[in-house]
Amino acid sequence: MTAVKTYREFLDINQASKYLQDKGFTSCTVQTIRYLAYEKGLLPRPAVLGRRAYWRRSDLDKLIEKL
Repeated sequence: MTAVKTYREFLDINQASKYLQDKGFTSCTVQTIRYLAYEKGLLPRPAVLGRRAYWRRSDLDKLIEKL
């Protein structure tokens, strides 16, 4: 029996990079997500709670469709 990975609706930057790696973007890192969000504008800005930033999983899926 194999384990099934589930992801929450909001992902922090480490979880977001792992999510994109699991979707086939093996070279995606934390720096890649920061670059796509803040410099390229391909990802919407994250929701910030306290000192942590969280991206929507649906926004990451839209990014995958764009690429």
